[in-house]
Formats: sequence, C-alpha cells, structure tokens
Amino acid sequence: MPHIIIKHFPSSSKEQRDKITLDIIQTISRNLNCSENVISISFEEIEKENWFKEVYKPEIIEKKNLLHKQPNY
Repeated sequence: MPHIIIKHFPSSSKEQRDKITLDIIQTISRNLNCSENVISISFEEIEKENWFKEVYKPEIIEKKNLLHKQPNY
C-alpha cells in the first residue's frame, strides 16, 4: 500500500518516468506517513485514440465520486 497507476499517452522517456516516480514516492511517503518501501507505481501507456474508451469513461466519468481533481478537457 499504496499503489499508484499513471495512465498517459505514449511519450515519456525512462528518465521522465524515473523523475516522476521519485517525486511521487517522496510526496506519498511524507503525506501518508508510510515507508517508501511499501509504495508501488506503474505507468500505463494508452494510445490517444483509446483514451475515451479505456480511461475517460471508466475512470473519470464512471468514478467521478472518487476524483480529487477533474480534468479540464
């Protein structure tokens, strides 16, 4: 606990993912008061043409009550 899934268009480099991972781990660890060792993070590339079907509808529209920040698109 916790597990973070980052869904995004294919574009990030390994260096970008490494930097994002480090930033998220530090923030989550500090704010949830947990060890960095228990945090897992995955990156899932979603093609732009599949975004609505695979992410927007099931993760944003259908789980609106769970969103902490709405997208503006």
